[in-house]
Amino acid sequence: RVWVMAHKRNEEKYYCWLVGTNGLDTNAVISTIGNAVNIPTFSIGSRFSPDGSRYAAWLHWLASINGVPDSIEVYDFDNNSGLLYNRRTFADSPSIGSWYFGLEFSKNSRYLYVNVSPTVNNRLWTLRYDCILDTVGVLDTIYPKPPYTFINYTIYAINLDQNDNLITARDNQDTLNIIHNASSPNAYFENGWMSLKGRKNSWCFPNFISNYLGFDPATSGNPEDVFYHGDESFCVKAFQLMKVDFIQSSITLPYFFREGQIQLSNLKGEILLNQKANPKDPVIFFPTFEEKIVLVTLIDENHTCTQKYLQNK
Repeated sequence: RVWVMAHKRNEEKYYCWLVGTNGLDTNAVISTIGNAVNIPTFSIGSRFSPDGSRYAAWLHWLASINGVPDSIEVYDFDNNSGLLYNRRTFADSPSIGSWYFGLEFSKNSRYLYVNVSPTVNNRLWTLRYDCILDTVGVLDTIYPKPPYTFINYTIYAINLDQNDNLITARDNQDTLNIIHNASSPNAYFENGWMSLKGRKNSWCFPNFISNYLGFDPATSGNPEDVFYHGDESFCVKAFQLMKVDFIQSSITLPYFFREGQIQLSNLKGEILLNQKANPKDPVIFFPTFEEKIVLVTLIDENHTCTQKYLQNK
């Protein structure tokens, strides 16, 4: 199923329409929540998370005119009903003179990245919001630390690719920037990552549905289905050899993973199981639970590997 979301101007309402096998359902699901955009401005951008569990919107308040910084709203989304709930909001621009443009979730749907225009100190800013911990941080590891150097372009839209990288548009430039491994705490930035060979980018990218990029909740062990930090080949091989049996409530670990931590969690980030591996026994049993989609994570000193599994019992 596919949902289409829109914000109603001047009212605290989001309208959501379901697109199913029979086409568009013209009866909108209305979430009376959010912020009434009642000054000369607009909700200029929004994103669903790749797993469909969250929704984020950017409200542009024209701070230079109205004196109100831009704000970001993050919601949980019920994929069955089409309703938004659990609103969180922040306005964490470095200054009232700055404004947001571009927002995107990481592939694991935990982090929301937001670009900030460099109207102060000529600095490029990216905010990263942790949807689980409800914290906002500036990625000082990505853009220059003090003393700031002059940068004569602005960063705008962000799009996710199938490898968990975020591609960033650069206004009036012939290259694109990239944030590597967006789901990792050690995400890092590369300036001028791709050349457009003389052609220049502007504000935006074409829109698309992010979970088309290999986010099938059924397990396959294919590289595009694995979230990882560390050696990709290790993580891919681990999930190809690991067996998850929801009928027997058991996990059979791969032969080369006998030490470390095994975690099961739901799409809200709630831990269902957190257990150390037993070097002498490859089988781990877990309690039964109602969640249809479960995240299985393997953690050792050098790797953090996560795979989505669909309960098949």
